[in-house]
Amino acid sequence: MTLTMKSYKGYQKRPYCNAHYPTGKFTQVAMTPELARVTNQTKTQSNIAYKAEFERAKQAAGGYETEAAAPPPRREVPSVPAAREPEPVQAYEPPQPSYSAPEPAYEPPQPAYSAPEPAYEPPQPAYTEPEPQPEPAPEPTYEAPQPTYEPPQEDVQPPAAEATSSEVR
Repeated sequence: MTLTMKSYKGYQKRPYCNAHYPTGKFTQVAMTPELARVTNQTKTQSNIAYKAEFERAKQAAGGYETEAAAPPPRREVPSVPAAREPEPVQAYEPPQPSYSAPEPAYEPPQPAYSAPEPAYEPPQPAYTEPEPQPEPAPEPTYEAPQPTYEPPQEDVQPPAAEATSSEVR
């Protein structure tokens, strides 16, 4: 099958043919304990509302003519209590003391910790060492200077400016 301008369907800005066009399908929902509780609670609340409406209609009609026509007695389902309005919040006030304690006499504070007295003191030595005397400075020694090598200087003489005729011959 070829896809033409007449045969395509667009879905999310993409072209599809009729056979492959995506369709929305319902998905399964797993029944969890929380979902089961919510379902049962909804049914219970619905039954309470329907029963209350039925009782009002029965009272308005005057009730049943005979006891045989009346449905069997049902167990009472507790009704959902109406929501109460919250009480206004008041500022906290501490309770008033019923008696006053006598004033304590002043006592100087006790130290938190005091070091214990030493039980043993080592004896003082009878002999003390004399202080050491400084050593005399050593006498200076004479060191001869070391000879250093210097290369001999060459005598350089400048070349003669002009040769004389007697030397050239």
